[in-house]
Amino acid sequence: MNQHLQALISRVGDFTPAVGDALNPLRNADVEAIEKSIDRPLDSVHRELLTLYGASRFEEHVFFTPEMPLPKSYSKSNVGIVGTFLGKLNENYPRAKGISILHKLDTLDGELPPDFLPMADVGSGDLYGIRRDGSVWLWIHDARKGKELNQICSSFPAWIDLLNRKEA
Repeated sequence: MNQHLQALISRVGDFTPAVGDALNPLRNADVEAIEKSIDRPLDSVHRELLTLYGASRFEEHVFFTPEMPLPKSYSKSNVGIVGTFLGKLNENYPRAKGISILHKLDTLDGELPPDFLPMADVGSGDLYGIRRDGSVWLWIHDARKGKELNQICSSFPAWIDLLNRKEA
């Protein structure tokens, strides 16, 4: 297992299913469908997270302090929270479409920046995503002046390293 994921699990505990009682890891064909949809390969740590766990979350809240500050209107304490890591639909829960990366790309087409790959949900509809250059951004879906995009971190592995169970 990748060192970033091993370190994350040792800090915050293991992943649990986003829906149902069993993890729903992505197959290589699922990952390839996402890569085809965004016309680029996934980050290797993100790929491993998807193929080991699929759409998942932690049993307890996970927080982080971003490399780049969050807008004060979003978080006065500059602390982010992670809800669900997106993956693929679970056949046993067809109504839980919100956990699917491909569903998010489809339903938010024209709203998300074209190079934004949603990879985690805050829990309120806001999304964390990876841009073409590998950086991690927060997309605030209901910002007062329209959609808002804020850089969080330089890369997905660096963002994984920031996640922690304790508030900063």
